[in-house]
This record gives sequence, structure tokens and C-alpha cells, in this order.
Amino acid sequence: CSLKKTETWRIFAFLISYIFVVVLSLCLGWWFCQLESKRGWVPASYLEPLDGPEEAEDAEPDYEGELHATVQAYKAEQEDEISLEVGETVEVIHKLLDGWWVVRKGEETGHFPSMFLQKAGKKEKYDTERMNLRGQKPPPRRSTIRNAKSIHSKARQRLSQDTYRRNSRRYLQHKAGRLAEPLRNSKNSAKSPLRERKNQNNIPEQSSSSSEGELKKEAPVVPPRPSPELILERCTDKTRKKVSIHKSSTNSTSSAS
Repeated sequence: CSLKKTETWRIFAFLISYIFVVVLSLCLGWWFCQLESKRGWVPASYLEPLDGPEEAEDAEPDYEGELHATVQAYKAEQEDEISLEVGETVEVIHKLLDGWWVVRKGEETGHFPSMFLQKAGKKEKYDTERMNLRGQKPPPRRSTIRNAKSIHSKARQRLSQDTYRRNSRRYLQHKAGRLAEPLRNSKNSAKSPLRERKNQNNIPEQSSSSSEGELKKEAPVVPPRPSPELILERCTDKTRKKVSIHKSSTNSTSSAS
């Protein structure tokens, strides 16, 4: 094993099948390791745990996402990567230990170097190490290592970019539906200004059918029309004479015709 030194950090150059002691495992894709009496940085994608192909810290995707800002631009070199400029805000949906995180920008997803990302509005635990690594190239991705041979019979499981994209789109649609539901409910329960004024005194509202029924009950009852005999019986003498004259003239006219 030889030791290569740069201005701010040291990188191990090593052969396959060396066993390292990991002193510090960063989420940036570079791990600080020890081999016998020598120490230096090693790409996490070149290392594999002895116990199994999967790292315990390698969490499942979180499609809700965690806001990060890009501190350095990167142009995609693989189909499943994403190109971003400095100062863009993205959502990290899967933190992979090889230092290439899956991020979401709008509806687009792709792998992006974690060493070029910083948590939005908050200083992180490894900001000092991130500054030391600035200017260096991102670590190689696990999927791009040629002739990589696992020491385990069962290979580690990897998600395709299509799976990330499909699940991310499904999550965004579900989230949009949840946000729109309270708005629909508020529109359905919206009251007219007249009803709101009536209800300021906490008067219980009545249904339209019941209020119409009450209006019908409160309408005055129209009495039956009296008969001519009843009118003549109860009217004054003056009115009775007028009715008699009108009646006699009507009879004479009808007989003449």
C-alpha cells in the first residue's frame, strides 16, 4: 500500500483484498481509514463490510425529501445522474454511502455528488471535512467500478433510476391530493354572508325543507265566501234595497231576451 499526499488531504492507493479499519465514515463518499500504521482517505465505493454486502446505515429512500443547496456545480456523466448549477435547491430522497445521493428537482430525479451539497439553512457536522474536500473530484460511483468483485455471494440491492422516478412521482401526486382535500372541504362548507350574519348569535340553522313547511303553517286561512242569502240577512236595509233593485232589473232583462 502506498500513500499519496495532496495539499489538504491524503488518499490511499491500494490493491484489492486489503482490510482497512474505518476511522471516520463520512456521508460525502470518502472514508478516513487506517492500514497498519498509515492513515488516509479511501472512496467508500471501493470498500465493502466484512459481515455482509449491505451497510446498516444505508437507509431506505425517503420520498418526502430533505432540502439541500448545491455548493458546487456538476454536469451529469451518466444517464441516471442529474446536472445542477451552484445555488440550486433540491430535495435529497436517498442518501447512499458511496457519496452519490439521489436528489429531486421538481419532478426530475438523479444521482448527485453529496460533497457538492449542503443542508439548507443549517451547518452540518462535516462542514470542515467538506471544505477540505472542495476542489477534488467526486468519488467514483459503486455502479461504475470496472471489474468490481464482491467478497460476498449475494450482491447488494440497488434501485434503478426508473424506480426512484416512479415512486417519487407517486409520492408527489399523493401529497398534492392531501393538500387539495382541505381546500375542497372548506369550499363545500363555506356559508353565504347572510347565513354568517344570522349565525353570529349561534342560532341553529334550519334546513330549507323545514323552513318552507313552517312558512306554509304560518300562512293565514282564507274563510269561505258567504252565500247571497247570508249577505241579505246580515246587511243593512239600504244595502238590501240596492241588492233587490239590482236583482229585479237583472230578472226583467233576462225575461225580455
